[in-house]
Amino acid sequence: MCDFVYEVGSKRMDVELKTSLIPDVDQDLLEMMNRRDIKLIRRKGKTIEGLDGDIHVQIAFKQLRLRKDDWLKKQTILFESKLEEVYEQLAAFRYETDTFLLGWIDKAELIKQINEKPQHLQKWKYGVREFWCCNLERDAKEPLSLITYLKTTP
Repeated sequence: MCDFVYEVGSKRMDVELKTSLIPDVDQDLLEMMNRRDIKLIRRKGKTIEGLDGDIHVQIAFKQLRLRKDDWLKKQTILFESKLEEVYEQLAAFRYETDTFLLGWIDKAELIKQINEKPQHLQKWKYGVREFWCCNLERDAKEPLSLITYLKTTP
C-alpha cells in the first residue's frame, strides 16, 4: 500500500512519503542530511527488490524531535474546540514553513545502490526495526530532480 499515486495518462507510479522531525543530536537539517537516511523500512525480511513503492521521498519538519515531544506533552488540547482553535493549540501552522523535501530515490536506483554496497552497509537497525541504507546526502537524489523524473519517466 502506497501513500500516493502519481498518474498521468498510462503512467502510474506509487509514491512512498517518509516524514521525520530532526533528531535532537543533529540540531539542524544539514547535519540530519549528512547523518541520516531516507526511512526505508525492511519488512518481514524482504529483499530490497520486495520493497513497496516506485519512488521514496523524505521530508523533514524543522523541529527537534525530543523538544517537540516535550512541548506536546505539556499542551492541553481541547479537541471539542473548533478546528481552527485546535490548529492553533497544536501550533500546526508551523508546518506551513517548517516542512522541507530533503531527497528522494526511485526503486530501480535504490536496488542498484543497495546491491553494489557491501553486505554490512546495506541495512541498519533501530530497536526492532530494520532499514535499508540510503543516506540523504550521498545516496538520495536532489529534491528538484524529482520534477524532471516525473515528467520524463515513461
